[in-house]
Amino acid sequence: MSSMSMGITRPPASSTLTVSNCVTSVSNINLGNQVSGTIAAPGDVNQYQFTLAQDSTVFLNPQGGTANVSLSGANGSVLSNIPSSGGSLYPEFLKAGTYTVSVSGSGASTPSFAFSVLSTQGAINDGSTGTIAGTTPANNALGVYQFGVTPGTNYNLEFSAPAATDSIDALSYTLVDSYGHVLGNSGTYYAPSMSFVAPASGPVYLLIRNNGSSTSATPFSATLKQPIVTTNPLTLGATISATLATRQDQLTYNFVQSASGWVELQGIIAPSSSVSFSIVAPDGTVLAAQSGFNATTVGTWDVYLPAGQYAVRVNANTDSSIGAVQFNVVQAPSSQQFARQAGVPQTLQLPSGSNTLSLWSLTAQAGDVFNLSAKTWSGTGSVQVLSPSGALIATWNPSSGTPLSLTLSQAGSYLIRVQRDTLTHVTSNAFNLSATIGVASTTTTAPVVSTFSAAGSIAANTHQAFQFQLTQAGLYYIDRNSQSDYYGTYYQTMTITDANGVVMSSSFDKPVLLGAGIYTITLQQNYQSSTYDFTVRQLDSNKLSLLSYGQSVTTALPNYAALAYQINATVGDQLSFNALGGTGNYYDQRPWSLVNQYGQVLQQGTTGADGTPYTVTATGSLYLLIQNPSYYGYATTGATLSFEVDKGVAAPATIALGQAVTGTLSALSQTQSYTFNITQTTTVQFSQLNDGNDWTTTWNLSGPYGSVNSGTLYPAYYTPATGQQVMTLNPGKYTMTVKNSGFDTNN
Repeated sequence: MSSMSMGITRPPASSTLTVSNCVTSVSNINLGNQVSGTIAAPGDVNQYQFTLAQDSTVFLNPQGGTANVSLSGANGSVLSNIPSSGGSLYPEFLKAGTYTVSVSGSGASTPSFAFSVLSTQGAINDGSTGTIAGTTPANNALGVYQFGVTPGTNYNLEFSAPAATDSIDALSYTLVDSYGHVLGNSGTYYAPSMSFVAPASGPVYLLIRNNGSSTSATPFSATLKQPIVTTNPLTLGATISATLATRQDQLTYNFVQSASGWVELQGIIAPSSSVSFSIVAPDGTVLAAQSGFNATTVGTWDVYLPAGQYAVRVNANTDSSIGAVQFNVVQAPSSQQFARQAGVPQTLQLPSGSNTLSLWSLTAQAGDVFNLSAKTWSGTGSVQVLSPSGALIATWNPSSGTPLSLTLSQAGSYLIRVQRDTLTHVTSNAFNLSATIGVASTTTTAPVVSTFSAAGSIAANTHQAFQFQLTQAGLYYIDRNSQSDYYGTYYQTMTITDANGVVMSSSFDKPVLLGAGIYTITLQQNYQSSTYDFTVRQLDSNKLSLLSYGQSVTTALPNYAALAYQINATVGDQLSFNALGGTGNYYDQRPWSLVNQYGQVLQQGTTGADGTPYTVTATGSLYLLIQNPSYYGYATTGATLSFEVDKGVAAPATIALGQAVTGTLSALSQTQSYTFNITQTTTVQFSQLNDGNDWTTTWNLSGPYGSVNSGTLYPAYYTPATGQQVMTLNPGKYTMTVKNSGFDTNN
């Protein structure tokens, strides 16, 4: 309905249109000029031109105002709609030629602006001495410095001036390479030092300016260092001394714990409480960590470890952690470790000697009473008792005449640290202590009927226990034989405990080294009823099929149970899991683990993909465990799996630009890599010549800064132009990788 038909009369709409002359002014500037001004009238554009006599990296540096800034060249726009308000840098690698910086306002505004354009050509050279010093320009202008580096090397850049607490003279800085790639950016005010990797060629450029309240020129000084990252064998009992130089420093010391027991780091000195000490497993998992040490008070740290391969790792972590670090590692001697003998006194005794600290351990059950008394003790000293988790639970003075009595709340090994007096204070510091754990049992223990395999039903909120006895040590795991339901998968737990109630394992398909003795498997159903079906299986003692390098295996997969193979490896071998495909349902959904003789995981993957190379660190047997399916619904009844374990790593083939490259991808070789070098900035085109009909083959080009481009090799019925890519590559080494994600036999 119209407004007229409703009897409503509206006045005609009015508007005002202003037509103005817009002026585009053009001025010439030199690199390094400070340019500032105000847009004279709405719609005006101020343009500033500069010329590069040679290819260069330039830095567009907005410094103030609210205008819009753009950069263009003969080939069109380079940067557009950059705010002139400042705070950001815009590095760009430009070919020789003339370029224009355009400044404009938005709408009817007439904003002010300020900017500068600098170049690597005008950088102040600080050489390659490791010290970078200079003065920032006044008024928050940008300074450009350069320094030499070794290509591909890790560096740490730490500023000593201005001080980290100086907010007035605080600086911000950015590191770039010769082609404008940003290596990192940070500041000096309460900011950590910067870590970066040196580019493949050329120097590194430091772009620096004041971002504090000061507008004056500010002196600065920084030190360039290479972080120390080392790995060495650990000599037990020997003092390790090193110097931390940067916050990225990492020192790793490998050792073997041939039997389960306590390890103590003694005499710990660190330049800062931020320095951390860690115990690391072979796959890089941090098992325990401790910090808080200092340079004046000698510290200790105790950790109980199962038998295995480990490393002590020292990390600096902060810039304040510069200085000396020192420690030594000792193990509790096997002759001073006592298994639980309820009610039987154990003697802790040493003759007189110069060593004042000794380590002892006793195994207990939860609830045991621990009694400790002194038969012989001279002078001062103390005895500390640590729980299995390493917590100090008691400190006792043997000269007090009062025995120590504790009720132990946790099952496991307790560490007894005996610190006796020195021979400078007493003529003899020999001691004799008597320790008793628990009370001797008055009942006869029934013989164990071992259950190594069982299946059945389990009700909700109940548990079932099964015992088994081992007459010799070995590497075992609990295997699930058949597919469980949802509640059995997610609400059923499994634990293996030893005769003292110590938990040895809490996961199906997880290898664990068990000594001779009696063990209990406990299944707990926490919600709804379900079923169970398990078998105790052994990995070591040559129980498995031997797998040779390069041996192709095709095997029928059980419904749910695991498969295992033995590999006899030599230190230095590089081995990798090579997935070759399979048939049937879910053959590619099985996780696998490579474990050592102690049951420690070295590497993991899935049967649907190739693994990464692993370098063997000790000669001996390794075990490949192809585990239960990754999801309870992925039963592999009737499926087959094909794979092999290969030795060595294929080196990429070297190619040249313009060379036609052909090859074949198959289940055996799903990836091919090729390398080439670029010595100067070059525009290249990638063209596929593929003659296959497969959609699962992809390519990836990587270079000095990671991935450059990637795509799909299209089937042959697409035109050659399909998938073509044009790229500009800077100098460096590049790798082209062609990969097939399926298990086709010919691509």
